[in-house]
Amino acid sequence: MDIYEKNLSAIKEKDSDLYDAICKKESEEFNNEFYITQAKNGQNIICYQEGGREQYMSSRYNPDREAEGFVKQYDNMLDYSNFIFWGLGTGLVAEKLVEKLGEHVTYLFIEPSYNIFLLVLHNFDLTKLFNNERTRFVIYELNDDRIDYKIGASIRDDNYKISFFESLPVYGKLFSEERDEAEKKYIYSIENTIAEIKSYRNVEKNLVYNDIFNMRTLFNCNCEEEFRGVFPIDRPAIIVAAGPSLEKNAYLLKEAKGKFLIIAVDSAVSYLYSRGIYPDITLVVDSEKPEKLFENIDWNKSILAIASDVNYKILEGMTEKIVVIMSLSACYNKLFRLSNHQVYTMPNGGSVATVALSLAVGWGYRSIVLVGQDLAYTSEKMHAGNTDEILLTDDRKEELANSISNNIEIEGYYGDKVYTSWDFDHYRRWYEVSIRGNKDLEIINATEGGAKIQGAKQMSLQEVIDEYKVEPFDFEKTIREMPPTFSEEQRIDIVEEWRKSLSNLDILKEKLHEGIEKSEKAIGLLKENKDSSIEITKIQSELNEISSECDEYEEIFFLHEMAAKEEADVLTDIYAEKEDAREEVLRVFQKILKYMKALYEPVEEVKEMYNKIISETIEKYKLDC
Repeated sequence: MDIYEKNLSAIKEKDSDLYDAICKKESEEFNNEFYITQAKNGQNIICYQEGGREQYMSSRYNPDREAEGFVKQYDNMLDYSNFIFWGLGTGLVAEKLVEKLGEHVTYLFIEPSYNIFLLVLHNFDLTKLFNNERTRFVIYELNDDRIDYKIGASIRDDNYKISFFESLPVYGKLFSEERDEAEKKYIYSIENTIAEIKSYRNVEKNLVYNDIFNMRTLFNCNCEEEFRGVFPIDRPAIIVAAGPSLEKNAYLLKEAKGKFLIIAVDSAVSYLYSRGIYPDITLVVDSEKPEKLFENIDWNKSILAIASDVNYKILEGMTEKIVVIMSLSACYNKLFRLSNHQVYTMPNGGSVATVALSLAVGWGYRSIVLVGQDLAYTSEKMHAGNTDEILLTDDRKEELANSISNNIEIEGYYGDKVYTSWDFDHYRRWYEVSIRGNKDLEIINATEGGAKIQGAKQMSLQEVIDEYKVEPFDFEKTIREMPPTFSEEQRIDIVEEWRKSLSNLDILKEKLHEGIEKSEKAIGLLKENKDSSIEITKIQSELNEISSECDEYEEIFFLHEMAAKEEADVLTDIYAEKEDAREEVLRVFQKILKYMKALYEPVEEVKEMYNKIISETIEKYKLDC
């Protein structure tokens, strides 16, 4: 087997999509401007011509030594760091990075030249890199349509502070524009992670109350998965947001009703109802959305689609059909598996409108119309109708008043200049990333105002309605008539699962208490300043085992959410190492102890929630269980 075949075999095992792309592309003819020559020490290196002179992409004398010198700058890099590396080249630097740095460091190598990559596959053995489970690859012209996803997936709330965008020196020069664009994607992913962390910290244990109390809706619900392939997709779906521009064209939604699936976001529904406009689905995903927003809403005229952790007070007393569209909780998946269904976690750009787009795509739509998605300050208010009075905080009102002086200038829908906030601009870029990453997805911006979304097709809502001459379809009736997910027998099974969760919480409480005792013992030994390394190592192993055992129970998810603030505090400074080794081990055990206590303390509170939904459900549905 030659080098090329060995590399291909390793790629096939690593990433079958990349392998398929190589096989499809390799039959194409191309002129490679790059070629192989030898350095003074006999190693192969890559060259190219520039200005009639031969240029080298690495040292022409000793590439190996050069690579070692380059990698040396990362000597003090923390384990668990995350690298997004611009340039793969011959793989020499990449191999030395993987060999030298910590065993938990992860890598995404981005090669901007297909020509270089193909040359390297034929001349350099990269199987060590391809076989390493901590490496991922993006190659332009092969799988660069996945670059946004792969960069985003590599950055998490536990590593964003130790993630780095680095570049091979020559690559920064040769592919500077592409590099700048990739770095923007990296920065966007960091900002997105920070935004999610801020949001997560703000809601803390409210998420658990919502997740558990909303289980009471399961007996009258369906899940998103049940509607896949149900609706006609020979036409776009319409997503209605609550921007001020909605006041311009909302009346046209009456004409669209019964022809297009209309998904309205929660903040738009009050204005729509006041105009006699009833969407097919109203989408609510915000865990802190105020109940006041839904006062005087007659849910007989619309259906609610929710994330499992929405404000549970909105749903109390409702008996109409609810569609559960997504959940982060494994407990929901466990319950839906009773009926051979699953609730997925959808791609989430941070707003209810971006979730609506993901919902429509999940139902098969490849053309999406945006209405009222201003994403900019283009009037003296942020929402259509009188919704500002309910939703805007004093800070947000001040931000609106100072919109020009304190915010971001961007291109407007009509080519003018408009101003937007950081979060609005984040949502706008999310749409643009979705368009670039999904070549078969068409987004039609019919907002008729606000920000311009690059890559979206601009049409008025009237033009959209006129263009699609389609047969009527009663979307709302189709959803309402879908039989509930759970049968009478499965309702009893759900209650039994809730009782199992109570037992599992008791087990978790015991294990966490054991973890607390062992952490306290380790701290005591370290403070005694005696040679206790063998016993400390044993305790570390026991704590790892306890942690693994706890993770086997789905209910640990709720304890993690209840301890969200403490968990974030631990994660954000767990890497702040002390120079003294013993002091460092002591610091880590103190962090573990704090975290174990944070998980232990809310167990009884979570059990009370389960007991409440069990007793209420048995009484309400007269269940014999």
